Amino acid sequence: MRAVILVTGHAPWLETQNHLLPSFLFPLGDRPFLHHVVEYLSQKGIKRLDFILSRMPEKIEASLGTGSRWGLCFDYHLVRDPARPYRRIRTILSDEASDFWLIHGDRLPRFNLSSNTRAWIVDPNGKPAGWGFLPGDSARNFNSETKEEDLLGLIELPFVKSALTLEARSPAGILAANTLLLEKKFPELLLKAGEVEPGVWLARNVVMHPTANLLPPVLIGSDCRISQGAQVGPCVVVGQGSYLGKRSEVSDTVVFPGSFVGDELEIKRTLVDRNLLISVRLGVALEINEDFLLSSMAGGWFTKKLVRALARAFALVFLVWSFPFGAVFLFYSISKGLRPVFKKRQVLRQPLPREASLWTNCSLLSLSGKFKCRPEDGLADFFLRFLPGLLSVIKGDLAMVGLPPRQDKEIEQLPVVRKNLCHLAKAGLVDESSVVFGPDPDPDELYSSEAFYAARAGLRLDIRILLRYLGRICGLLRPGFDKR
Repeated sequence: MRAVILVTGHAPWLETQNHLLPSFLFPLGDRPFLHHVVEYLSQKGIKRLDFILSRMPEKIEASLGTGSRWGLCFDYHLVRDPARPYRRIRTILSDEASDFWLIHGDRLPRFNLSSNTRAWIVDPNGKPAGWGFLPGDSARNFNSETKEEDLLGLIELPFVKSALTLEARSPAGILAANTLLLEKKFPELLLKAGEVEPGVWLARNVVMHPTANLLPPVLIGSDCRISQGAQVGPCVVVGQGSYLGKRSEVSDTVVFPGSFVGDELEIKRTLVDRNLLISVRLGVALEINEDFLLSSMAGGWFTKKLVRALARAFALVFLVWSFPFGAVFLFYSISKGLRPVFKKRQVLRQPLPREASLWTNCSLLSLSGKFKCRPEDGLADFFLRFLPGLLSVIKGDLAMVGLPPRQDKEIEQLPVVRKNLCHLAKAGLVDESSVVFGPDPDPDELYSSEAFYAARAGLRLDIRILLRYLGRICGLLRPGFDKR
């Protein structure tokens, strides 16, 4: 059986927001809406899917792939006008005589239809649900002027009413679809996260403060951090790699993957996607100038400049004070046959400008031959790597605490989501992932740590990480999470 799925991205409300994703790739639970459509069709026995694309076709193809993960066969077709894609169906099915499914990918009805029954699916209110099982020869009825509202009159078939219909055509529709999924009104749709108690789904690597409160139904995606006193739910989906700040209150909301909600913020009936906030309750969309939705506690321009100046002054004083101890350690190492290895590396200044042509390098010195923070090396890391690196801090090229310093080729090899973090946060001699997770963190731990730091960077967090680093090199602390 074959299906033609229209995923042209025609959504006027979304185009005004310059959003990065088509609406059918918005989250429904812990995966994109369109993935649930594909899985539902697979359950119906449909093996071959033809996708008609227009807006952002590369993102859709990247998300779906070849179909092999579902055991299906996918073909992709491109049209110029996202509002009039139906003429292309004639070309796709020119040699096809058997009946086929016509599906709009931004809707998902739940229905029972006996095999070989030609019909249009309508929602519980009798309105078209965007799905139909059509005769093979009906494809010739489509032309370049055909619109969706013409379909039911163009091909006359009986109606079959669905039990409910999920949609991704509006912010309100996306919220409603996620609520129905969490309330188990569409049992055919599956979630990857485990249901740890009735109405509460938690994925892997979730870090949650003991005082955080989850009100079902609620789903927390993988690699999320829920802070002290946060209240999450009811009817909340938190996407992978997201952060909810202290005493934040989130209800009836979808938090997209990689988003950050600041301390003491109250969010209701809202879509939050990094720098885009769409309030269904108020009917407004707000684009934040930051790449993450930050708390109101974020410092202003003057405060940041003052902190950087104080950090450079502190680095100078600390280097002068530590110099005699460093000299003693250096001579001691030489007496034990451990000769210093003087190395100099060019690393990029961060945060990185958006244009790669504007990236600039700075010098980073080391007497150990190593540039990666390794607190497990003890005092050798402090005296032979950290102290020489303070020269870069004094010059204003690096910070004492930040993301790991990287060269341009290392930045280019990072996954896109981690590469984006390099545009947001400074690079430093000490990074949270090395202090918290030890010498060999896995990719999920690296992303979680770097995303957390990019969202919460500030003087208090820097001091906390630096003190933990000092505790590690002195053997007083071991790798592991501390209370945030």
